[in-house]
Amino acid sequence: MNPGYDPGSPSGQNQVSEFLQSYFAAIDTLGMCIFASIPILESPAPQRELTRAVAAKLGVELPEGYLQEPGRGVVVAERAFNRLAGFGPGDDRLPAFFRKETLAPGGNVWDVPDDDLDKMFS
Repeated sequence: MNPGYDPGSPSGQNQVSEFLQSYFAAIDTLGMCIFASIPILESPAPQRELTRAVAAKLGVELPEGYLQEPGRGVVVAERAFNRLAGFGPGDDRLPAFFRKETLAPGGNVWDVPDDDLDKMFS
């Protein structure tokens, strides 16, 4: 948990997004229910236990924080596949209406800079 994180700010979103994409790709790869994985997300002890369970299944030692590694690998592989299929950074953008239509009740719009998106998984 990051008490300084502001979900309404355009800055700092790429780090949070990259972490969450990696985390949920790992959870998906492990075949876990996404809803069961949400409480684990903010609790170090269950994350350690999940890593220990994966290590036991694989018969190897795994470092603490291991879950980010396979998840990141999945997302990087997906992005590489997309690039080979002809999709570029422009395809990583949301439709224009997200930058115009406000979200109630705060009136936020999508205002994360494109270059922040381009830094993800690089």
